[in-house]
Amino acid sequence: MTYRSILVHLDESPRCAARVALAAMLAKTHGSHLLGLAPTGVASLPADLQPKQLAVAGAGREQMLQRAADLVSRFNAQVAPLGLVSHEGRVHDDDSLSAVLQHAGAADLVVLGQNDPKHFTPLVSWDFPQQVFLHAGRPALVVPYAGEFKTVGEQVVVAWHDSREAARALADALPILRRAQQVSVLGFVHPRDADSAQPLDGVGTWLQRHGIQAHLKREVTELDVGNALLSRAFDLGADLIVMGGYGHTRMTELVMGGVTRSVLAQMTVPVLISH
Repeated sequence: MTYRSILVHLDESPRCAARVALAAMLAKTHGSHLLGLAPTGVASLPADLQPKQLAVAGAGREQMLQRAADLVSRFNAQVAPLGLVSHEGRVHDDDSLSAVLQHAGAADLVVLGQNDPKHFTPLVSWDFPQQVFLHAGRPALVVPYAGEFKTVGEQVVVAWHDSREAARALADALPILRRAQQVSVLGFVHPRDADSAQPLDGVGTWLQRHGIQAHLKREVTELDVGNALLSRAFDLGADLIVMGGYGHTRMTELVMGGVTRSVLAQMTVPVLISH
């Protein structure tokens, strides 16, 4: 697997430029096409609108189109000098989630921003990253709303659990893991379960067959796994965490596993997450 196409979500948040810079860095490293997607937030207008209503709605639509077009212009200006294989900025008429999900199937990796509780971004819901990784069928790279990231994927921590989601995330991260200077695979277990914990040898052997030498370690901890993972990632100087994302939707409510929820809320380095 390679990343031939990377999709980055564009919005009006203060961190959009940093997110684009990180996506562009990955695109240059992997020889990928980079698509910057700017959703307008405009859905199709109802056919039965009255002329006055249509005029008001039309004016609002023009404003939203212009806002998205400005995002695309800034994206193009930012990435044009970087010497990427190819890039494109695209305006798409729809809400952010629908727009990203429609384009994700034609991408190998989707780059998104972490929800910033102190900054409201129009058109982006509080659970946007979670909804994308749950439904896109593609790995999502979530970029924190604070911090500078000069590298991503040189020092990688993989959170391992015997689950479909963790296996999917590990496979989705292979293009990055092959280039990493160090890969640490960590499995966390509570002291009461330490004697029955499964060994990590199988994961290590699989990675070796893909040309990746990884450090494997079972971590016995009384901390909740999310905090233990973030703490060890900091200790190891990680610039990327790879993990499976857990959760499901029930009507419009998102129910996530505690590890996924705590990592996405407290992350300080980019997280590649798959479901």
